[in-house]
Amino acid sequence: THDLDFAKERFGSKKIWIKSFDGKENWDFDEIDFDNNDEFNQIHFEIMGSRKPVLFVEGEKGSLDYKIYSKRYDKFTIIPLKSCSAVVEMVSSYKKEWTLHNIQPIGIIDKDFRSDREIELLNEKGVYTIDVLEVENLFCTPKIVEEIYSILSVGGLHFEKSKEDVLSEIQNSISTIFEGNLDKLIQNIIHKKTSDLLSKFPKPKHDEDFKSKYDEYINTINIDNLILETRTSLETLKDENDISKIICLIDNKGLVSKVSGILGMHKERYVSTIIKNIEKDEIKNVFFEYLPNIKISE
Repeated sequence: THDLDFAKERFGSKKIWIKSFDGKENWDFDEIDFDNNDEFNQIHFEIMGSRKPVLFVEGEKGSLDYKIYSKRYDKFTIIPLKSCSAVVEMVSSYKKEWTLHNIQPIGIIDKDFRSDREIELLNEKGVYTIDVLEVENLFCTPKIVEEIYSILSVGGLHFEKSKEDVLSEIQNSISTIFEGNLDKLIQNIIHKKTSDLLSKFPKPKHDEDFKSKYDEYINTINIDNLILETRTSLETLKDENDISKIICLIDNKGLVSKVSGILGMHKERYVSTIIKNIEKDEIKNVFFEYLPNIKISE
């Protein structure tokens, strides 16, 4: 059967996965044995029913993230999971425990203030990060806005503002949002950095005093320096006003609505227009700048 739901619901039945058939007498198949986790079983069925390599992502089917990844990575079977930790665990699980020849498990998660070293280690596991805190931020880059303005203008839509005025207003709006959230952003970055440092506290030997070793380790973490370095870096970014970099650090779910409103459009129409035209080089190239370039091994 090609009906995954039908196969999944055959409780108590043996399940045989037919990998290939040459049309004559040669079959390649395995008996599969799943656990009682319905969510994982559904994922396994989806994977085995696909001829494409698998890409695990954060989010859920139908979400904006899912739509973007489905367009950007159309040579993959996209499997959305609930969290970044679930993505990492699933990629690791398939690499270690499964021998499905077509899987080549790969994952994409949010960058979430991770250090370059963390990202490097994740890459080695087959997990990649996007350069923005929110995937939706990609819809707010000046290059995307400019292209959508041009597409709709050619299509006959009349904007009340010139392209130059729209771009200027959007850049000013993004800069203002970034500046207004600077203290919160610094706090989030420091929290992530200190959490990472605390997680690396080495376990004391059995004959060592835990508290004294902990106090000694804590004293190696200079919070004042972390705050100063982070604030200096973000203040420099603010002064340079490089929107292409600022857009990566904005954590604001309402940004897309703000940008579409400046264009005089409803968010839904603005988003659907981008998705519809995502194969255009001008739009595709913007996504390439912020999303990882994943190659399929032959």
